[in-house]
Amino acid sequence: MKLFLSVDLEGVTGVTAWEDVRKGTADHGYFREQMTREVKTICTTALKHGFTEILVKDAHATARNLLMDEMPRGVKLFSGWARDPFIMMSGLDKSFSAVMFSGYHSGAYFDGSPLAHTMSSESIFYFKINGEYASEFVLNAYIAAYHNVPVIGIVGDEGVCAQAREYIPNITAMPVKKGVGNGVISLGKEEALELIRHGTEEALARDFAECAFPLPKHFQCEICFQDHVLAHRASFYQGVKRLDAHTVAFETDDFYEVLRTYFFL
Repeated sequence: MKLFLSVDLEGVTGVTAWEDVRKGTADHGYFREQMTREVKTICTTALKHGFTEILVKDAHATARNLLMDEMPRGVKLFSGWARDPFIMMSGLDKSFSAVMFSGYHSGAYFDGSPLAHTMSSESIFYFKINGEYASEFVLNAYIAAYHNVPVIGIVGDEGVCAQAREYIPNITAMPVKKGVGNGVISLGKEEALELIRHGTEEALARDFAECAFPLPKHFQCEICFQDHVLAHRASFYQGVKRLDAHTVAFETDDFYEVLRTYFFL
């Protein structure tokens, strides 16, 4: 069996401020180590439960955060960006048995994290799919569904874990912290790792088909940009219309076109 694990950093326990997640800052080193510990816990548990291959996609910022020396045998690490429309899910295909997310966070227009955003904290105010505010979880769960691979588990803040349960009721959610205004209440390192270990065991023990996530037949998408100039530029992309100074919209029956349009906008 093959497991695909997409990994972010803002949802790792203890992460509170942008300085914690930016390469080169004083605190990034510590939190990349905790990011690696959480990933290693998932991978080690999965290998003990019959998975023979795990592909880990480092999906934060430079995509060069995870410490390769800490990855167990049987784990492949996808670092850097392929620059394809699958972005944080690049490398996933139909050959995988399951998908998990680690270090995930609340999306733009939500209050579950001081670092809440969807893909770009600097340019996107919000992204909607079929009238619902989309987080990176939502976008990436749709990508998993596009490949017919169930999403069985997620580690992150309480906000994104609650949203994950709304979309996939049988997903195993492992909240390691809670956003409170501009602060967070986090589990300690060892308690977080214990929660992740037990949660991963629970996720792997269930029937993965219970976590199947069907794609909608039609997609109505809306992107609100921080800068009106970006909306002006985006309005020239084929099929995109401008709703107001900051917002554009497009729709399609093909989810790949959602990804391609979002990628280029």
